[in-house]
Amino acid sequence: MVSMVLYGILLFTPFNIDWEYPGGNGLDYKETSNSAKKSEIDNFPLFLKEIRNAIGTEKQLSIAVPGRKSDMIAYTPENGPAIWESVDFVNVLFSNKPSALTSFERMLTVLFKIMTYDLINRRDNVTAHHTSVKGCLETVQNYLDVKLPPEKINLGFAFYAKYFTLDPKANCTSEKPVGCPIVHGEFENGTDAGTSGSVTFEVAQISPPRAPVGVSPNATCGPLNEFRCEDGFCCSSAGYCGETPQHCNSGCQPNYGKCDGVDTGGSFRRARTNGMTDREQGGRYYVDEQAKLFWTWETTDLIARKFEQIVCAKKLGGVMAWGLGLDTYDWSHLEAVEKGMEGYKGTAGNKTSYR
Repeated sequence: MVSMVLYGILLFTPFNIDWEYPGGNGLDYKETSNSAKKSEIDNFPLFLKEIRNAIGTEKQLSIAVPGRKSDMIAYTPENGPAIWESVDFVNVLFSNKPSALTSFERMLTVLFKIMTYDLINRRDNVTAHHTSVKGCLETVQNYLDVKLPPEKINLGFAFYAKYFTLDPKANCTSEKPVGCPIVHGEFENGTDAGTSGSVTFEVAQISPPRAPVGVSPNATCGPLNEFRCEDGFCCSSAGYCGETPQHCNSGCQPNYGKCDGVDTGGSFRRARTNGMTDREQGGRYYVDEQAKLFWTWETTDLIARKFEQIVCAKKLGGVMAWGLGLDTYDWSHLEAVEKGMEGYKGTAGNKTSYR
């Protein structure tokens, strides 16, 4: 802890605490029960206060907070004000996009990064939108209800889609996208069962795969280096050759190795072409009956709706995205966020924009 603080004081201006699940429901929830983490609920605001005392008022401190109400264990009406008091943040954004992002204006904000995405995860039993307008609005209201000032809220955007394997026994159709049964996303010990995942809006994820240039010399594979695995080995979604279920099941890349699971890349390309919009909830989705997958993601028109119905309506402090480098296919999501910010007048009445 001392080393972290000293490192930040010497080298960096902002600190971000990405402890999303104080009080429980973290990755180890099967190994360590929530009751064993009960002390974290009261210790979390004290932890932030000590960091603030250590770095002083000249350094900026932000936190990332969960989007699902069931995960807001430490964010109680009693402790909320103590948490909000300790945190502030100067948001300086950068990107490698050459044409539209040649410069950024510094945007001074006092913000909490709310992860208004991943509103469905592998612990769920039925389909849902992972970042719908309705779901994000409910998330923001949940934090307002525990006294988080709206000007301290940074609305999160997800530059990736999520998929879930549909229960083969269920009759899931495009007419009823939400509430359809999905297969278990976790094993009994809480580890990933490989039946769900995510795909970013990067060139390598969306463009049709090229033919491999040869056999991989270092066990890496996929569209980034265009190597294929040796015969009998699978190319995992992360771009590594291997023989385990994690390499060969859902997300494996059939153009670059053996593949026992679903071709999620091909499925997502179908989803982008044939996807539908749930106008009521404000989410984009696709039911792939061929691959038995449910897809959920965000489009540029839904980003515009979020600015109108959430950012502007609730007078939020700003926005954030996870992550800027995940939109390289056409930069359309990032441009939609830019457009929304350019037209947004912050709570102080000053136009806040970045280019």
